[in-house]
Amino acid sequence: MRILHITNHLQKIGNGIVNVAVDLACLQAQSGFDVAVASAGGEYETLLADYGVKHFHLNQCRTPLNLIKATWNYRRIIKDFQPDIVHVHMMTGVILAGIFRKNREYHLVSTIHNEFQPSAVLMGLADQVIAVSNAVANSMMKRGIPSEKLRVVSNGTLGSPRHKKLQDYQPVAMQYPSITTVAGMYNRKGISELIEAFKIIAEDFPEAREAGCAIIASNVDGIPETLDHSQAGILIPPKDIGTLANTLTQLLSDRQLLNKWKFRAQQNLARFHAARVNEETLAVYRELMRKSNVIKVMEIRKLVTGK
Repeated sequence: MRILHITNHLQKIGNGIVNVAVDLACLQAQSGFDVAVASAGGEYETLLADYGVKHFHLNQCRTPLNLIKATWNYRRIIKDFQPDIVHVHMMTGVILAGIFRKNREYHLVSTIHNEFQPSAVLMGLADQVIAVSNAVANSMMKRGIPSEKLRVVSNGTLGSPRHKKLQDYQPVAMQYPSITTVAGMYNRKGISELIEAFKIIAEDFPEAREAGCAIIASNVDGIPETLDHSQAGILIPPKDIGTLANTLTQLLSDRQLLNKWKFRAQQNLARFHAARVNEETLAVYRELMRKSNVIKVMEIRKLVTGK
């Protein structure tokens, strides 16, 4: 199987979409498949090369002149690599791969990472659409993507080729209690509310003390699924600064409660491995190829029998 991933770039800037594409490309190549990535390039090119993944330069900047060049370059890439599967991770890629496909020469798969964007519905141009959670799949069905096109493959980053082994990392000296957020610095991620909650509780905890890694998260989108519907972390209403501050205060004030949620966060982690994401994604590819083979057999039979 020859697999081509398309993403805007390969920069090492914490972009979750790029991270998923890089993980899949590396693990698929490691599994013995012929894999390539088309993008504007970036730091992850070196890692891809280490795994034997070929990189094609494809600038998808959405200016009229560049889009003309991108179309020509894309067709050249398809001619050179001749993929069985084209897996697109961003909107411009699905338009290129969907509109400029000749005679269904490859199977087209898309992954919806940011369903909140109006353009996310364009990912439905693909033959098969991967949603990263059931919440995303349900949202896209409401927006018109047929359920039979959708498959759910939740994200997983443990064991990523991008990461060193945990024991190889050097711990950073930190003051305690310390609270870490894992998110882009965007309003939609709830950063403003988090900062306001920090202000509320900061003066109540001046002393240094050790805090465990309990999880507090907003009850939106696919987060409840990720936290096993409140089994692995505390869910709070989005944009509720008071509840966030109170929850942080409870955890920092009660060592027993903190340890309880720290323990819960460590349970059921196997499903968050990148290897699981790779296997489930490959299953989507194989399903598409089986369907195609059945259709080809039916077409040949019709030509032979006239029925």
